[in-house]
Amino acid sequence: MTTEQPLRWHLYPKGRYAVILISLFLALVLLFVVKMPVQAASWPEAPLSRQSQIDFTCADVTEIPQSECEALVALYSSTNGMNWSNNSGWLMSNTPCDWYGLTCENGHVTKVQLENNQLSGSLPSQLGNLPELFTLYLYENNLTGEIPAELGALTHLDELILFSNALSGAIPPTLGSLAQVRYVLLNNNELTGEIPQELGDLPAVLGLYLQENHLNGPIPPELGNLKTVETLLLFDNRLSGPIPSELGNMTDVQWLHLQSNQLRGVIPSELMQLSQIGPGALILVHNALTATDPVLRTWLDQVAPNWQEIQTVPPTNLTVSAITDNQATLTWAPILYTGNGGYYEISYATHAGGPFTVHGRTADKTVSSYQLTRLTSGNAYYVRIRTFSPSGSWNQNDLWSDYSEVIQLERGSTSVNPLQNGGFETGIAPWLFYTNGKGTFTTAGSAYKGNAAARVQIIKTGSNTQLYQTGF
Repeated sequence: MTTEQPLRWHLYPKGRYAVILISLFLALVLLFVVKMPVQAASWPEAPLSRQSQIDFTCADVTEIPQSECEALVALYSSTNGMNWSNNSGWLMSNTPCDWYGLTCENGHVTKVQLENNQLSGSLPSQLGNLPELFTLYLYENNLTGEIPAELGALTHLDELILFSNALSGAIPPTLGSLAQVRYVLLNNNELTGEIPQELGDLPAVLGLYLQENHLNGPIPPELGNLKTVETLLLFDNRLSGPIPSELGNMTDVQWLHLQSNQLRGVIPSELMQLSQIGPGALILVHNALTATDPVLRTWLDQVAPNWQEIQTVPPTNLTVSAITDNQATLTWAPILYTGNGGYYEISYATHAGGPFTVHGRTADKTVSSYQLTRLTSGNAYYVRIRTFSPSGSWNQNDLWSDYSEVIQLERGSTSVNPLQNGGFETGIAPWLFYTNGKGTFTTAGSAYKGNAAARVQIIKTGSNTQLYQTGF
């Protein structure tokens, strides 16, 4: 008897190819169905958003005043809004309070927070038409051009934060009208010109950050009127002149950084009134500042450690020695700040008060002597010295110190020959010195300190070298 085979086995040789083809077809259909909605949703996105921006008009906006809407449009247009990192909603809806970075309250824009968002270009003057603006955060972008003077109209502004851009030009004096502002951060830009004295009119400011710009001129004494300020940062600019004594009136200040400028002169003792300043909170280095008051120096050592170690000041104890017929040796005590290059410049004149001519300079600031050559018999000479420190990563400024006190000396008319023991032949020595009350001159191992404007002769008497005061 013959056994009948199961149908599935009977059909297998031909049916298996059909099954494979059907499976492949179903897989392709499924793949197409899954992908099709994604592609369909993504294609029209960009054209629709561009068209919405083209059609946008502030006349259709009702949730904020039209003038405020126009200010926002001006900001978008002047700072290349199409290329912001995030411009979600901008000019694509009639509800600007929903646009990225904006906050509204009671029908007005109160916050613009577009920091680190790839804004480029200049700030529009229309920003002054946001009368209820409380916060303006535009820091860490690529903004250029000047700060609009119209920002001074934002009388409700609490924070003006524009640091780390490339803003240029002068700080507008109108910013002194920001009656409620607590923080003004304009640092790390390319600002130039003088600090406007009007910034001393800010009645509520806690932090004024102007560092790392190119501001020049004096520190305005009006900044001493900032009774509420806790942080005042002016470092790494080109500020010059003395520190105003009025800064001692900022009784709430806790941080005062003035380093890396061109400030010079005597540090005012009024700074000791800054009772909130703690150790290390006052920074004065990389300037040309001095302090003579011992009480002030003690206080500075506490709140501004190392303050005097990095100052470009004139060397001290300038003296003359090793006299010969046509030259003299100048010696001095080098300044503490001998690093980062620089030198001492020596100049002379043949008349009191000048004009002075540069005679030469030293190799660096560690040098403590200099040969003054090419002197003429019978002439009086007036010598002074100053210090130069070059700019670098530590300071954008070339720094010159004040001049030292002038040392006056006169070439005598009688020449004598020195003995082997360092004394002099009988007679008048070849030099007459004017000590100005402070000079110390050495010859043959002996020192002489003269009275004011003493004229001194060195005479060999027997086996001794004697110094005589011969006139005033």
